[in-house]
Amino acid sequence: MNVHFLVLNVIKVLLPKKTLTFI
Repeated sequence: MNVHFLVLNVIKVLLPKKTLTFI
């Protein structure tokens, strides 16, 4: 259930700038 939150956290920490481009 916390998978979505974990994925979002990892993406934000791994590439916060690419998150905007990915979404």
